[in-house]
Amino acid sequence: MKRVANLIRPRYFLALGAVLIQLLAVFIPAPVAAELDDLRAIRTNYPFYLKGDQLSCGTGTTTADAATGENEQDVWNYLNAPGRLQPYQAAGVMGNMQAESHFDPTLIEGGGNSPDPNAAGSGGYGLVQWTPGSKLARLLNGKPSTVLNEMDALWGELTTGSEKAAGKAVMDSTTLDQARLAFEIGYERHSGPPQPIRLQFATEILAKYGNGAPSSGTPGSAGGPVSTEGCSSGAVTTTGGCTNPFAAGKFQLGRTDDGVDYEVDTPQPLLAVCDMVFLATDATEGWGPGSSFFYAKLTSGPFAGKCWYYAEHLSRSDLPEVGKQYKAGDHIGTLNPGGWQLEVGFAKANHLAATSVGNGNYPSVSGIAAAKFLRSLGAQTQQDPGPGGAVYGGGSCQDGSTPPKGAN
Repeated sequence: MKRVANLIRPRYFLALGAVLIQLLAVFIPAPVAAELDDLRAIRTNYPFYLKGDQLSCGTGTTTADAATGENEQDVWNYLNAPGRLQPYQAAGVMGNMQAESHFDPTLIEGGGNSPDPNAAGSGGYGLVQWTPGSKLARLLNGKPSTVLNEMDALWGELTTGSEKAAGKAVMDSTTLDQARLAFEIGYERHSGPPQPIRLQFATEILAKYGNGAPSSGTPGSAGGPVSTEGCSSGAVTTTGGCTNPFAAGKFQLGRTDDGVDYEVDTPQPLLAVCDMVFLATDATEGWGPGSSFFYAKLTSGPFAGKCWYYAEHLSRSDLPEVGKQYKAGDHIGTLNPGGWQLEVGFAKANHLAATSVGNGNYPSVSGIAAAKFLRSLGAQTQQDPGPGGAVYGGGSCQDGSTPPKGAN
């Protein structure tokens, strides 16, 4: 659950935001205002990050509870037990839960799993992403982080605990969308405006479980193996002077924020996405402990003259050579497991993604552009970046020097 100051009521916050946007429209230059319009559209319509939806590329199946559909069924059964919620109210709550955790009770915000809620630190944890994770630890009082134990904790909050107002709003709702909004605004209180994708999830859940049981053959229902179709490996194919930079290895799919994230279980090779010249290969703690930032100018393909980056847990013993011309598909480095893993995308300067607006909750304009570009090359991304081809209107490369602190 994302924390928002209790004194800031959502309707006042949204009203104030609308006034500020109108004022900014008067004073902000036209190109910047146009980008803000793009961001507003993205924040309204983009399929948000489904935490916990990474797929295993190594075995062809995953044993994660969230992938089997059993957790989803258990939550539905719990909320629809006698004396609890109506089906549409349960679906409204579950649409939010799917957006928060994909029904993974041990999920840590930003990726990864742990049986201990305290492992999330100041981040979210569990089915509804209790923030900080220690909040759930107190509610569980020594019980393990299972679906049913977490549902008991949530139900207690909504009925007799600190979230009774949110619980009453859900129980007083008369439509699916009212239930979804009551839980999203009253309980989750995430940053930004309400997210339509949560209503989409709720609608799908109600259609799936409206009779109390999943229909046969439903994708993701309990018992079946999970395909690895969403993984980023595959044959090297070159299109327009650029190629899938993940085709030589096995990568798990992560979120889209300022760029596109990937993870690995074992060291994996990285390829040049296009013909490129590296301008810098700096070690930098700014992208996570032990991280690096590989900064390159693209010299082929539709974005020749733009900057591209590979960042985070890159091997310092396998560096591309600064100033050397690499061809699309050439080996340029190795991604190690652990740490913050890998983020790739467009850059505006050394150490800086082209746009940085999301802070982990929303994808940026350049993050979506990078996802579209990678998909055009046959790579996979966890989130659907939406319709249209890869289009990015950012500036050309700067030199490889590190920008002054605070430049982003």
